[in-house]
Amino acid sequence: MTRVLVAVDPRMYREVIAHAVREHRPRSEVLTADPGRLDSEMSRGLAPHLVVCNRATRAVREAALSWVELEVRPGPERLDANIKVDDRPLSRVEQAEIGDVLAAVDETERMLRRAR
Repeated sequence: MTRVLVAVDPRMYREVIAHAVREHRPRSEVLTADPGRLDSEMSRGLAPHLVVCNRATRAVREAALSWVELEVRPGPERLDANIKVDDRPLSRVEQAEIGDVLAAVDETERMLRRAR
């Protein structure tokens, strides 16, 4: 089971992303947190495998196996993402969609299965 922590502002994005992951990847455990509490959530022992956030902090980069940084900017279709899975190079996605987040969940799940 992949543990996913969603800590994105605006809150509506956070809730929609968490709902979509729960709906489309029901075997994943999905938690949400306010982005201002991201580091404290990381340090309290949640041990998420994948973190979806606005900015991958040092705590995220050191503790999570994978992360998705969502850059929300004003204007139509201004949601870009940086995606890091395992030791692969960071990939940049312009006009990110929920499918990009689900793909990161899938890749993280495959990585966890290989490690077992």
